[in-house]
Amino acid sequence: MVYDRDAVAGGELAVGLIRDESDRPFVRLFVPAPPELPAVGPVPANVFAAAAAKRREETSRTHVEEARRAWREDVAAREASFARSVEPLLARTADAPATDIWSALLRADVFLAEPNAFPQATKNFVILVSDGVETVADGAAPRLSSPAQLLLVNGAGGIGKLASLAPVRFESLDAALRYAVEDGASHVRR
Repeated sequence: MVYDRDAVAGGELAVGLIRDESDRPFVRLFVPAPPELPAVGPVPANVFAAAAAKRREETSRTHVEEARRAWREDVAAREASFARSVEPLLARTADAPATDIWSALLRADVFLAEPNAFPQATKNFVILVSDGVETVADGAAPRLSSPAQLLLVNGAGGIGKLASLAPVRFESLDAALRYAVEDGASHVRR
């Protein structure tokens, strides 16, 4: 469902693990915004000028359709490469001796603060699959500088030390992804 959403408007997805050292780079998928059809102006009153404008519009539409075909092929290749890269990460055994949630959140904040290539404002989500129990650092949750909605996936519904960040809680990752994807934002960076 994330791929389908990105194939409509473009988007960016980053996946990482919360471990005892949560400073490793994310595995990322960037999907540029699709080529857009140019705006159609008013039809000239002159018959000959109107015919010429129609020909230009058809030529432009043909070029954009060709660009969209190439874009779809590029997106499919990016998604396949991302899937190959993220599969070993997700297959890892959950054997970390501790969970450094604060560093993981700060890493997500850096990702979300990066300039992006989208012409419209983006809607940002941080989805944590965690019990919310920070076992590496003492103190309160870090303050995030990037605007993002925090979604917490935890089958038991626990929040742990994440309460100050007011996460939206979900029982399953599928439900959290559906919430983010069906949110209605034009461009969604996750």
